[in-house]
Amino acid sequence: MKEFNEQVYLDKKQEVSDNAYLVQQTVEGTVAQICHSLDNLMDAIYFELIQPGIETATTAAIEQKFLELANCLYYVNDKADKLNIYDGISKIGLKTAYNEAYLNPDLEKQKPTVAELQASAENKTLYDQAVNETYSRAAKMVKSKIDCGQTMLSSLSKVLSRRMSQQEITDRLPATPSRILNEAYEGGYNFE
Repeated sequence: MKEFNEQVYLDKKQEVSDNAYLVQQTVEGTVAQICHSLDNLMDAIYFELIQPGIETATTAAIEQKFLELANCLYYVNDKADKLNIYDGISKIGLKTAYNEAYLNPDLEKQKPTVAELQASAENKTLYDQAVNETYSRAAKMVKSKIDCGQTMLSSLSKVLSRRMSQQEITDRLPATPSRILNEAYEGGYNFE
């Protein structure tokens, strides 16, 4: 049995960490560039509507955030579609580079095996794979944020629908003296 070399292990681990950091920074930068307005709006919805309690939020405030979120999702979806073009092009580039390396090997053998051709092609396309992985991960993260935004939009829609239903019920109730006084007070009516 081969002896385990801890230093080799730690060196490999550090190499993976360094490479992953570079890809992660690129992915996060791309996602932030595309989703910064959506992230800011989701933060605003949380701090202005959800954290204090959705029951205390005015209908006008909920309607405003609903409209802003729907508009923001429109533009983020457009940017996501453009990112998907980069993902697709990088995938095509990877396949092209792989096929080129597979069909034109730099191997010393006259008749290399399929496994040798595959290994050689994979080795020659490592950077193409990294670029494709970067765009693929960024596209998945953007899609996830869009899905969360759509869920929030649906939730705000349900809150608004519930409030409208409650308002319709209230509007149908017969007028009572206390209701008339409450509505007058809320409307700023001056009794003088």
